[in-house]
Amino acid sequence: MRDGPDEDQWERQYLMEPADARVMLLATTHMTLTDDYIAKKLQEQAIDEA
Repeated sequence: MRDGPDEDQWERQYLMEPADARVMLLATTHMTLTDDYIAKKLQEQAIDEA
C-alpha cells in the first residue's frame, strides 16, 4: 500500500516554514525529523494559534 497524496500534509502545515511548505518535491527519501524538533515546532504552532 502506498502513501496518499496528503501523507505529509500535517508536516507542511505544522512544522515547516510557510515558504518551504509551498514547495512540493517528489523524492524517495527525506530527512527524518527528531522527536525534539517535532515537539518544538508543534509547541510553537500551538502558541501562535492561541
